This record gives sequence, C-alpha cells and structure tokens, in this order.
Amino acid sequence: MAQIGPSPLTDAGTLITWDRAYVALVTASLGLHAFLFRRLYRSDPGWVKPGGGPGVEEGMPRHKCPHCGAYPPERSRHDFNTGQCVAKFDHFCPLIATSVGDLNHSLFWFYCAFQAFLIAWAWTVALDAVIPCLYGSRPETAACWLLVAAALGLVPLFNFFAGLALLHGYLAASGRTSFEICKGAKVEYLKPYYDSYKGPAQFGLTAKGLGSLLRELRKGNAPPAPYSLGAAENLNMFFFGKKPHLYKRTHCVQAAV
Repeated sequence: MAQIGPSPLTDAGTLITWDRAYVALVTASLGLHAFLFRRLYRSDPGWVKPGGGPGVEEGMPRHKCPHCGAYPPERSRHDFNTGQCVAKFDHFCPLIATSVGDLNHSLFWFYCAFQAFLIAWAWTVALDAVIPCLYGSRPETAACWLLVAAALGLVPLFNFFAGLALLHGYLAASGRTSFEICKGAKVEYLKPYYDSYKGPAQFGLTAKGLGSLLRELRKGNAPPAPYSLGAAENLNMFFFGKKPHLYKRTHCVQAAV
C-alpha cells in the first residue's frame, strides 16, 4: 500500500524543498541581473585618456582627437554622450547610460542574452497562470486580464533583447561593430574596402537597414571586415582576449563570415 502523507522532500523538517529551491533560483537570477546591470553601468568601455603622443599603428600615425585631445587607436571614436574617445567603439546604450566598447562589449552581450532568458522565463510563468484563468470559472476578472496583458507585453521585450543578443553575437563572430556596420563607407579606415565592395555603402541599425544586411548575407556578399581573423578567433578575442586589444587589418578586403 502506498504511503499517505508528506514525502521526505516536502516534510516540514526538511530544509530543502522544491518551493524553497525555486524561490532561491528566482532570487539568485534577479540578483545576477542586478549585478550585471551595475557592472555595466559602472564599467569602463575602453576610454582613451587625453595626452600621450601620436605614436604609430600599422605604419599609420595616430591622430589627435580634436574634441578631447586623446590619441586613440584605430577603430576608436569620440563619444559625444560621455565626452571621451572609446577604443573599438560600438555604440552608446541609453539603457545602461554608458558607452559599449572593447572592454565591456562581451559583458553587454551576456547582459542582453541573460535578460532575454529572464523574460522568456517570466513569460512561461505568466502563461501558466493565464491558461487556467481564461478557461476557468471566472475569466472576466480584472486580475485575469492583467495577466493576459503582462504575457502579451513580454513578447516585444523578449524580441528586443533576443534580437540584440543575436545581432551582437554576429558582430562578435564577424569581427565588426555596430558603428562600422551603421556608418560603413563613411568610416575613414573602411573607405578603401568599401570602394571595391559591391553592396550598400552603409547599413543602418533600423529594421530596413538590418533587412538589407540580411539580404546581402544571404547572397554571400558580406560587408567588409578588415579586422576579422575568422569566426573562432574573433569569438575567442571577444570573450577571452586581453583588452584593450590592438586590432590589425588583414589582407582580405572582405571577410568570409
């Protein structure tokens, strides 16, 4: 005859129960999310300090920034939101109120991916509550419709952060940055490569621009990536390489990724 009563796992005297473990997991996930946000908010994206000398990089002298007086390496850009040059500048993110560059780009990717995971998790929890609510005895209650609104509202949030994670994952694997994709031929060090590129001179980070980029990738006509060393090496440098890194141009005008 089967035992009737609480199982050892859910006994009142047991310290670890499924409910407690789930609460601990939720708490740890939210704590990790807060930790990542704080790290990003306080992170150094690769700010180039003013001063120093011109120096030489790849046989080309470094030029003085007219805005902050620094001598930034190639792939840097002056960020007018922070008032400083950023090494391997990607973009300024209003969500974390700081720039994304060589030193914190991988942390930004992890934050976006983890945010998408948390939102997907919250959506499944909301869906589990919505289904019995809608098909229960009182589907017209205000709480039920609030759950429906919450479940629907989480969808565009997931699409946003998952899209960011996919986009920056592609940029990491292909050795590009958002700034280089967005500005294209307008970036001085990319001009010689875009002169021989048979495609758009630049891709915006809008739906239209990203759609154009996807069409070119499907045709095998990837935009120039003169700093790419191949997907594996690019990802290794992106996640594990010592930063800031002195990126060197390859001889290939167009990357294979």
